[in-house]
Amino acid sequence: MEWIQLWAGITFTAQNGDIEGLLTAAAAGGLHLFDIVPRPGGFSARCAAWHYRKLAALARRRRVRLRIQKRRGLFFCIRPLLRRRGLWAGCLVFLPLLLWLQGFVWFVEPVGLTPGQQARAAVVLWEAGLFPGNAVTQEKLTAGEYAHRDSFVQLTGTQDVAAHQRFTLEDKITPATPPVFVWHTMEDQTVPVENTLLLLTALRRAGVPCEAHLFEKGRHGTSISTAEVDAASAHRHHWVELALEWLGETFDFDLKDNLSPFHPADAGVSRSSPTKGSLY
Repeated sequence: MEWIQLWAGITFTAQNGDIEGLLTAAAAGGLHLFDIVPRPGGFSARCAAWHYRKLAALARRRRVRLRIQKRRGLFFCIRPLLRRRGLWAGCLVFLPLLLWLQGFVWFVEPVGLTPGQQARAAVVLWEAGLFPGNAVTQEKLTAGEYAHRDSFVQLTGTQDVAAHQRFTLEDKITPATPPVFVWHTMEDQTVPVENTLLLLTALRRAGVPCEAHLFEKGRHGTSISTAEVDAASAHRHHWVELALEWLGETFDFDLKDNLSPFHPADAGVSRSSPTKGSLY
């Protein structure tokens, strides 16, 4: 009963007419009455608000006069608001607008920085496109965080971060991008592995077929991981065979017959005269 009163309950009185017949009909119809108290000429009771209309119909047939004494519950608190069409129309406009605006920078508040550091931080954020009134994108949030900035400078000829964004890979991926094979090392300090993870996320989001292999050991530029590149590793050299297998399965493209035999166990051995060509 308590939960009914919390949501929508009605306290009423019943006077005159066939009182006993009303109580009998209510019980037979599954209309539960609570806290029934006899009164002169009738009784008072409580019921769920959604039962009151059926109860009133039974009372009219038996010439019993019902009178509501009190309405209580959350429903009756919010009912006046439900009738205000202008309020709900405003909410329908405001909520989508609020969701759209959350993609914009509202304000920038440097914390724990000296005035000089704040000024430099403001310049960096502005160059990255993060300033009040501008839209926030994943590319802007990650710009410079894992980027190999020297590569961007060589490509663009400028230190302008906005110009560098034209050459980022993860925001150029579309469903038309061809299948991708990529490998990386966790120890790469020059181009952190997060760059590959960002690329894979973009590929997966666009539905582009891709295959990725991450190796624990290895610095940047290990190439095919042989002694010729000063990074011999039989384990890491497996990426070459994996790439050849992937090319065969993905494009029906077989290079193995045109390459010199090369077993991963020979990764530390230099081959100066391959028989039919070489990967290095």
